[in-house]
Amino acid sequence: MLLKQSALVTEGYMRSYFEGIDGDLLPLVEAETYSLFGGGKRIRPFLVFEFCRMLGGEERAAAPFASAIEMIHTYSLIHDDLPCMDDDTYRRGRLTCHKQFDEATAVLA
Repeated sequence: MLLKQSALVTEGYMRSYFEGIDGDLLPLVEAETYSLFGGGKRIRPFLVFEFCRMLGGEERAAAPFASAIEMIHTYSLIHDDLPCMDDDTYRRGRLTCHKQFDEATAVLA
């Protein structure tokens, strides 16, 4: 699987994860998806798919794990950008999560 294909599969799986969530959780989901789909190479999910392939596994089985790795990585970037850490204003050419929304929402995202 190529890097671009891996990214498409991972993003599709992540988008399906957030479908149907509404109500009180909507502001949190908006902040999460803002950061999650704000760009990036998706190298970590690609590595998950490649290890799965090398071990003889099926791509379908690796998608949840590849997506989880990307979500954890995004979480680490959101927290790294917070005022108590680097206090960054931009990430990947866009406002950071805590600047776009607020600090409390970014912590929960």
